[in-house]
Amino acid sequence: MAAAGETIENPQSGERVVFKITTEESSGQLLRFDFFLKEGAKQPSLHRHMEQESRFAIVSGRLGARLGGGKARIYEPGETLIVPCGTHHQVWNASGGEVHALVDFEPAGNFEQFLETAFGLMRDGRMHGHGAIPRPILHVALLSSANKLYISSLPLFLQRPAIALMAKLARLRGYRLSYPEYNGGGKTTSAA
Repeated sequence: MAAAGETIENPQSGERVVFKITTEESSGQLLRFDFFLKEGAKQPSLHRHMEQESRFAIVSGRLGARLGGGKARIYEPGETLIVPCGTHHQVWNASGGEVHALVDFEPAGNFEQFLETAFGLMRDGRMHGHGAIPRPILHVALLSSANKLYISSLPLFLQRPAIALMAKLARLRGYRLSYPEYNGGGKTTSAA
């Protein structure tokens, strides 16, 4: 479990997070963090969070974003990108330097745990490519299942049953959502 002021980093993807308000502090209502994205970095493929709205208030730099099937847009300091629950999106650094945004996730759900675990796996080299997919793929299913996080390139009616089945297999093989080495020794939450 994260603490306010704690920093996690993914050197593979160029992402850094500094927690401001944790899930525990807000009783699960809000997760707030400073989000830093290095020059040239972008989040993994177009995806959506089915149970959370996210907001990116741009502090410095320029954040590129694509929402749904719309055109890409650049957000400047002082602007806020709002991603409604269930909306396809991807963000990237559209600056010549680092981007800094204040990000809110409401409700918090398991997203704090997701960030800690995914960044930990990435730091430990347990990822494919540019740090987007944990090895093995069963871990992706477990994390996605717990966070209702889906990629946009496949229809939900195909993803939901496939991810649910793979998440069950992941749990049977001993994968967890929380690891003491990544989650500060915090509680383990089951993936329902």
